[in-house]
Amino acid sequence: FDCHTTARPKGRGDTRQGGNEWSSQLCELLGMRADALLRLEEYERALLDACAAVHFVPAFEWCKARTRGITACLNLGVSEDQAKLLLDDMSKRSELDFQGLKALKVVLDVALQSAKNGSLKPVVLEAPKSDDERIYYRVLDPEECKLYSGPDFRTRVLGRRQFHEVLRGQQVVKEGRWLELHVSEAHDDSMGHRKAFVPILFLDEEIEEDIEVLEKIDVSEYPRLPIWEQLGLKLKPIGIKPPSERF
Repeated sequence: FDCHTTARPKGRGDTRQGGNEWSSQLCELLGMRADALLRLEEYERALLDACAAVHFVPAFEWCKARTRGITACLNLGVSEDQAKLLLDDMSKRSELDFQGLKALKVVLDVALQSAKNGSLKPVVLEAPKSDDERIYYRVLDPEECKLYSGPDFRTRVLGRRQFHEVLRGQQVVKEGRWLELHVSEAHDDSMGHRKAFVPILFLDEEIEEDIEVLEKIDVSEYPRLPIWEQLGLKLKPIGIKPPSERF
C-alpha cells in the first residue's frame, strides 16, 4: 500500500499500461495477508489490510478482502450491518487520501469506534425534486404515431412523428391512453383544428395487447426551457408555431 501511494500516485484510476493489473494484484495480496492475520486472530491488523485492499478496486466490485474485513469486524464486536457499512465507506475512499497504512489506521480507528457504537448510517441518494410541470414523451412506434384531431382513431389525421422524436404534451386524457399535444407542437391546422392528440397506447387486435406508442421522459432528460417561455410569452392554438431550438 505504501509503495503504491508513492510509486503509482494515480491510484485505481491509473490508465497507464499495467495500471489495472497492478491494482488488482495489490488488492489480492493485501486480501491474502488479511486472511492470514485472521487465522492468527490479529483482527485489527486484518481489518487494516482489508480496508487498504478495497481501495484498489472499484467500490461496486466484490473482492475477497471485503469479506475478510467484515469477518474481522465481527470478531472485534461490530454488528454485521455496521461492518458492511464500514467496508462500504472505506471502499469509496481513495488511496490517495492516506499516505500509507499508518495514516489509514488513524481514519480506520475512528470509523471502527463509530461502528462499535452503531452510529454509521447508509448514504441514501435521493433524486432532486423538480417543479417543472411540463410533460414530454418520446416516440417508440412511428408506425402508429399519428396526430389526430381528437382522442379517437376515427378522427382526422393531422400529421406524424418519427422514431425517438420528442413530443411536448398539454395533458394526458382518456384514462392515460392519449396525449393532448402542447400548443407549441406543430400540426396541420389548415382545417381549423386547434388541438392534436397522439395515442400513448395502441391496442393490437391480433395479440390483444396494448402496444406502447410513446414513453414518458424523466424530468432529468427534459429539453431546456424554450426562449419564448423564458421571456414569459404565451401561445394561442392558432397561427405560426415557435421555431425549433435544436442548435
